[in-house]
Amino acid sequence: MWQFYIITSTLIVLIVNVDSLNNDNICVQSNETSTCKGIRLMTDMPAAISESARIVYLQGAIDSLSFKTFPNRIFEDPSWRNVFTLTLSDFKFVTQIEQHAFAGLENLKSLSILRFVSLREINSNAFDTTPILKKLDLSFNPALSFSEVANAITEKVPHLDHLSLVGLNKQSIVPYVIGSTFKAALANKRLTYLDMSNANFASLDKEIIMNVFMNLRFLNLSFTIMAWMPAHLDGSMPELETLDLSYCLYAPRLDLENRNKKKSNKNKLGHNLSSLKYLYVNGLKQFDNFRSRNGITLEPGWLNPSLEYFELRESDIRVINVTILGRLDKFRKLDMSNGEFEFISPKFFSYFAPMKTLMLGGNRLGKMEHMMEFHELLSHLHQLEWLNLDDNELTFVPKRLFSSNREIKFLDLHANHLNNLKIDIMHLHNLKYLDLSENRLRTLPVEITAALDVVLAKQSSYFVVTSANNISSLKQIRSESHRSEIGRPVHLGDLPDILTVDITGNPLECSCDNLYFVEWISNTRVNLVNRSDLTCHFQEAELTLNKEGVSRLQYHCSKLAVIIVTSISVPVTLLIGLAIVCCLKRRCCRKQSRRPKLAKDSHATYEANIKYIRCDSKRDML
Repeated sequence: MWQFYIITSTLIVLIVNVDSLNNDNICVQSNETSTCKGIRLMTDMPAAISESARIVYLQGAIDSLSFKTFPNRIFEDPSWRNVFTLTLSDFKFVTQIEQHAFAGLENLKSLSILRFVSLREINSNAFDTTPILKKLDLSFNPALSFSEVANAITEKVPHLDHLSLVGLNKQSIVPYVIGSTFKAALANKRLTYLDMSNANFASLDKEIIMNVFMNLRFLNLSFTIMAWMPAHLDGSMPELETLDLSYCLYAPRLDLENRNKKKSNKNKLGHNLSSLKYLYVNGLKQFDNFRSRNGITLEPGWLNPSLEYFELRESDIRVINVTILGRLDKFRKLDMSNGEFEFISPKFFSYFAPMKTLMLGGNRLGKMEHMMEFHELLSHLHQLEWLNLDDNELTFVPKRLFSSNREIKFLDLHANHLNNLKIDIMHLHNLKYLDLSENRLRTLPVEITAALDVVLAKQSSYFVVTSANNISSLKQIRSESHRSEIGRPVHLGDLPDILTVDITGNPLECSCDNLYFVEWISNTRVNLVNRSDLTCHFQEAELTLNKEGVSRLQYHCSKLAVIIVTSISVPVTLLIGLAIVCCLKRRCCRKQSRRPKLAKDSHATYEANIKYIRCDSKRDML
């Protein structure tokens, strides 16, 4: 038994020593940033920090030794007065923040209290010693209620303009109804940023919207169950620039479709938010108020003319029709990817005519590819530079689909069902990236390969040799034409300098009929993604499209050509010889047929003219 006590005591001493060693090096200083991780006990909290520290991160340890109360006056050392930003995170057993907890942080402007999963109470005087606090982030504290937040910030942080309450009140079964308490807490505060995404609350009182949110420029209400209607706005947020209503349970009640003709356009989203630039309505569902055989019909005034970005991803709406909408002159980007769209009226895009980026990937537009509307789908987008049509079940693309989009730099057609490509790209002089990967292409038509070479040549011609810099640029373009390490761009800034084409993932076939295509892969200056790894199906095997593989195919085709020529020339020669023999024989037969036939032992008399000399002694012999 005594051996057991000795071993246990030794282990405890070792653990304590290891903890003390870790605690000595728990904080790391880098320039003006100080980071302390693995705080388990109050004694692990740094009493003082470097005087040059302006940004401090304090992270708790995930174990049972964490303290349960965040005490007061733990930042009273004078070294904390220079801190502008403080982040506290992962103190998962702390249930209460006491009064004057942040005393000594007179110059603190930004405070984040994150992932305190057990935090339920914040003393009403917790922030009274941070008079110039502007940013407060209380996100990911699921046990914290809105009422506790309201009590803590009432008249204590007069300069607050940035408030994040992501994931608040998630442990409560009943959604919180934000009312007068919250309104009183935010009264007389000029909030410009409010993030309440993924929070558990049911509704917003109209007076709160009218009196508290009037100065907001950013509002995030995504992933909430709020029964919020645009009619509540009534022009109350004239400064709002960004609004996120993604995946809200009641967000589909947005009045995109004016079913009641008696209603005024004042209830439209565009008239309510006069400064709106960025709108997110991802996950919009087609509930009963949207169901109709013709889908959604959008009408004039449903969006604000100042809008620049609109995101409508992962929607189950299938059809969009429009009446005459007008034009958004400042619009730049529309993202409608990963949805269920089967039909989109070309007039819909006429509303967004100035846009430069259009993302339609992950829909079902293949179901409208045989309609005339699909041929005209992009006809109004003359300034378009980025286009995603990937994963749309397309079996073909109309030849003139991009005839109006001369400014296209990025064209994505990957992950469709294309087995042939007959698009017109000769006019796309700015094209930098063409993605044809993961389709069913066996080859590229000679019109496409020739057009790609022409586009590259025209792009290279812009590097006019007028200076040494231009000469080096042109040489660099030519030297990089066989590079294949360029990654797939995600925005316009990632586009390569040289025209790049991705044909990977296609069941390419090598034959003498498309030898031009195989030789083009080897010789073209167009950059092909993973050029050295491209393979094709040849004689029941995979042929690598490198110089050796191309030479093998060329030899096979030349050998096959000799065999074909031989197999054709020999029969033709024999036929010609036989024809000549037949003609000669026939001619002989004709000559013989002209002679008269004589009976046996008969005599024939012929007339003849004979000349002779009188003195000829032999004339009597005639």
